[in-house]
Amino acid sequence: MRKPKRRRDPRLAQWAALVVVALLAVGLVGAGKVATMRSPSSMFEAINRGDDGAVRWLLAIGADPNKASYDGLTPLELAVARGRTEIARMLIGRGAQVNTAEGVTSALHRATLLGRADEIELLLAHGANLEAVDEQGNTALHLASRGQSDAPSAALIRAGANIEAVSGSGLRPLHLACVRNSESVARLLVAHGADLEARDEEGRTPLHHAVIAGAIAAGRVVLEAGANPNARAQRGHRPLDIALMGNSALTVDLLRYGAELPPPDRQGYTALHYAAASMWDEGAVRAIAERIAPNVRSHRNETPLHVAAANGNRNAIRALLESGADPNAVNADGDTPLHLLAGMVLPVTAEILIQGGANVEARDRRGQTVRQIVEAIVEDVPPTPGPLRRGPLQFQSNVDERKMQFMSLLERTKRQRR
Repeated sequence: MRKPKRRRDPRLAQWAALVVVALLAVGLVGAGKVATMRSPSSMFEAINRGDDGAVRWLLAIGADPNKASYDGLTPLELAVARGRTEIARMLIGRGAQVNTAEGVTSALHRATLLGRADEIELLLAHGANLEAVDEQGNTALHLASRGQSDAPSAALIRAGANIEAVSGSGLRPLHLACVRNSESVARLLVAHGADLEARDEEGRTPLHHAVIAGAIAAGRVVLEAGANPNARAQRGHRPLDIALMGNSALTVDLLRYGAELPPPDRQGYTALHYAAASMWDEGAVRAIAERIAPNVRSHRNETPLHVAAANGNRNAIRALLESGADPNAVNADGDTPLHLLAGMVLPVTAEILIQGGANVEARDRRGQTVRQIVEAIVEDVPPTPGPLRRGPLQFQSNVDERKMQFMSLLERTKRQRR
């Protein structure tokens, strides 16, 4: 059975200090020994342990509260980082400097980065510089905006922190809250008047950053507050242009708040083509199909359904069919969407197309039927690269098993349609 720990009597540290002073006075202990005791390493060890008494004793025998470690960390910064509030208070009372040189991480930066609310309040009460910046040009509020708790940001704002401060990389606190999807922090900043249209060095707004980061919650905060869904960055990109690459939820939100769909690109691909390639959320695809004709063609005569088939996107296929897409549309190569699925031997996805009315007897430009294409496949090979192919597909079974399933599907369909 383990013995219970005995609590250290705080009076022992006081007695120890008196004993050392007395021994020095009579010459029984050398000054060199005491110098070793009050070295920075002793102070840092005591702070790491959370030993208030040892810190008090070291300060009593002359330890320097501002003596930094070899890597530049001061005792106060360590106490703050470790959450040693009483030790931090003791160090400040003994002359520890709350502020550091400009461009150096301060105790307030460390407390904020770690979300130490008590230490933040303590430092602010003793004159911590709210606008001091670290090596990257971040103020304490920039660092607080990266966290999920809004308590550090609230404390800094109450003390007068500048909510529009610009970091060394051109970002404001609201940009960072959106990057980190810090919903509560974003809401706090917006409530205190943060600029919804503030631009970074590339002309991106907080909403741009939310979409780039896939930050759905923070993106909704700024949209609800009135952020412009059609703001353009320096290169002309709008938030919806970015969301269409795969962020279904934000695509729906942006459309709801008035985002305009982009025009077709140089290949004639529309927003619906892009959604068919990368979005697995049926609701997002349907939302776009309400604004763009489901059978719209690219310059190569591809419909969004061709693109969905080329990417094996069964959810997009289902949504497009429900929106009125033609399952037998032919592209410039004479392929229907079912021909494309046959080339990748995707029977489960093909069944969705067939149930939607795809013709299993259709021939491509070379006169090949769907069955002949499937029969000719001997192994899985990467699909031919294309502008809207999203990479290799992950198959759930080997090609021979899928060929058997595909053949069975075709035969069953033929019998049912006779």
